Amino acid sequence: MSAKVRMVPWGVHVPAAPREARPADQPLAIAVLAEPDSKDHPNALLEALTGFDPDSRALPVGARERVESDAPRAGLDHDEHGAEADAEPWTQLPDRPMVFVDEASRSWLNRAGKLDEVGLRDRITLTPSLEANRVLALRCDALILPTSAGTLRSLALDAMAVGVRVIAVRGNGIHILQDGATAFLTASEAPDTGAWSAVLDRAFPEDERGNPLLESARRAIREQCLASHQVAELIHLYTELAGPPPALAFDDPGGGSKNANA
Repeated sequence: MSAKVRMVPWGVHVPAAPREARPADQPLAIAVLAEPDSKDHPNALLEALTGFDPDSRALPVGARERVESDAPRAGLDHDEHGAEADAEPWTQLPDRPMVFVDEASRSWLNRAGKLDEVGLRDRITLTPSLEANRVLALRCDALILPTSAGTLRSLALDAMAVGVRVIAVRGNGIHILQDGATAFLTASEAPDTGAWSAVLDRAFPEDERGNPLLESARRAIREQCLASHQVAELIHLYTELAGPPPALAFDDPGGGSKNANA
């Protein structure tokens, strides 16, 4: 006897309003969720993240580097009494982007061998199970899915629902991640550093104007992946598997045997 198989799409809650935009004086936060056994190499993404610093776009060339190479009180001059003098506005810089990597992705990350070389070790935090403790990821500004195993993570759906950018490698096999409509996908299925840098810049343009793609992603979740749709499909499936409810038996007033629906 062959068993019935029915696919029920996963559903998530879509809040009435997206998450609040990041204040300009706070650093970007990026979550990375990679498949541990993926053959995709992390070096290209790590190199792109090293040079990714959208908060410095409007600054003079090399300003970030000059401030970071100065004394601990970088950018702050002192008058003759030791008081802090007014500093140039561009010296008041937020930190570089913070990167949170799922701890299960440690084996993927360790293949890089470049954390010290590219200066990322002090900015990367290994986080126990981003999916189980997803509050952190959903407070980030972007979720990066850098491997192409074709696995649809429910965390990606939650991120889209609350207005977190989803950045993924092209050819990931996840139908709801559509470039320019619901997500930001790399230009190729095996992106180099330039391809990762380009997609990061697209995800965080200089003038976002509300970033319409984020609302487009929320709309797609409302149409295709609502939690209420999942519950309705499950109820329908269980009803179908169980069959119609059994008929009730009633006593025969004439003393005969019990008949169903007599």
